Amino acid sequence: MRKAWTAPTAAPVVASPLLADDALIVADAGGNVHSFDARTGAERWRRSDPVEDWREHGAAFSLTPATWNGWVFVEAVSGLHVRDARSGDLIRELDHGCPTVVGDLLLVHTLSAGVRAFRLPELTPVWSRGWNGWMRVSPAVAEGKAYATLGFEEQRTHGGILAFDPVTGDEVFRRYDEDESCPLRQAGEAEDRLTFSPVHAVAGEGLVWLPRDRDHLDEGHDPGPWNALEIVGLDPRTGEDRWCHRLDPALESYEAHAVAVADGTVYFGAALCGEAASMETDADLVLHAVDIPSGATRWTRLLPGLAAAPEVSGGTVYAVTDLGEVHALDAATGNAVWTAEAGAAISHPHAFVEEPSNSYDEGGAAVVMGDRMLYVRTDAGVVALR
Repeated sequence: MRKAWTAPTAAPVVASPLLADDALIVADAGGNVHSFDARTGAERWRRSDPVEDWREHGAAFSLTPATWNGWVFVEAVSGLHVRDARSGDLIRELDHGCPTVVGDLLLVHTLSAGVRAFRLPELTPVWSRGWNGWMRVSPAVAEGKAYATLGFEEQRTHGGILAFDPVTGDEVFRRYDEDESCPLRQAGEAEDRLTFSPVHAVAGEGLVWLPRDRDHLDEGHDPGPWNALEIVGLDPRTGEDRWCHRLDPALESYEAHAVAVADGTVYFGAALCGEAASMETDADLVLHAVDIPSGATRWTRLLPGLAAAPEVSGGTVYAVTDLGEVHALDAATGNAVWTAEAGAAISHPHAFVEEPSNSYDEGGAAVVMGDRMLYVRTDAGVVALR
């Protein structure tokens, strides 16, 4: 693996780069949208809608663009821009929102103004719903259903998951945070708070996947951890739990980004805290690979942090750290295949807001796979590894 090219941007890239044919569309945090040649890194066009003091008030562009039939949808300061992918020319401007393309529909959702669906290419309204509080990421879409994670504030006001039909806007199911008996105590003695993590849902292997925190609320837990991480697979029709892998409830662990699911295995990062962290030398995070049919752990690997959810492609797991280290691991064994340096740190959108505990934003994918190329977003731009 070697560095093919580096394309600098004016501000950090916290949204996923988007491959649109032979172009790489990149929206940086300062309000610039770039189109780079995916093979050479040469800039084809740049359009700017800057926001002043974005480091103080938050990233202008934290949302990953969407594409359809030569168009690019990207949220700008003034609204949702529809641009020609080849020229960058503005075709139309819609009200603000996170763009998701499902077939010939454009879904646009905002935190407080609900969800709207538009028919493409006319961009005529099809339906709208008053669903508020979604994460500012595109929902997972599989087998005619969309699955949107509800973000939450520090007071846990919105946590959960919503499933709906993207064609009609009909709600399929909704799950909220809930209480359940604590596994550390005898039945009925104490309850835990189960909180779906504020990360995007993943559809795969016939289930819908999310990390979930098990908060130990009862004051009688002494000594004991505050939280234990669970990975759950939900029924795509009802939202009921169908699969659960719980880390040791006697240790303290938290989610580290969304999961990845491929070839009968779920991959996820677990952040260690308290006594659990002290048990692992020089590690802030453990990357887990768990066999879905048996529930057995296939392998674990220690990493110094994780910048985004792991990505799986061609039998390789790609894990990128906050410092910009790209680790390629054998998906079957967890053994290192290669390691590369992106040359810059990789930040989460929360690094640029005053109240990161209000979790409605999620960092985009740290790596995007192309044709024999791997594109890595960084705080300095994009790096292509061949």
